[in-house]
Amino acid sequence: MTEVLLFGDDPSGYREVPFASNLAVSFPTDTAGFLRFPADGHLRDWTLTYDETLYVIEGELTVTGGGRAVRVAAGSACYIGAGATVDYQATAGTRAFFVIRPRVDRQRPGGAPA
Repeated sequence: MTEVLLFGDDPSGYREVPFASNLAVSFPTDTAGFLRFPADGHLRDWTLTYDETLYVIEGELTVTGGGRAVRVAAGSACYIGAGATVDYQATAGTRAFFVIRPRVDRQRPGGAPA
């Protein structure tokens, strides 16, 4: 299971979303940027091939996976691990900052787990 971690008023809160087995790195380097939703938005069945951290500046973003929804309000952040398949839903006016990091296989030379 890949975790979606919430930070903010209750840093201990988290939800899990299912891990997808087919992974491909889309970004060769770390990437960061801003998102803005001028209207209510919904992105369905997005499988992350990278680790992603989202910080909501204004509005509200809901990340859903595995039948569970995580509400990320302004001033809160979430982490979604590579391989998670999620739905993103945002209210009009939502602004967020994101950081994307390519998936790093945690294995030693020869294929042994690190």
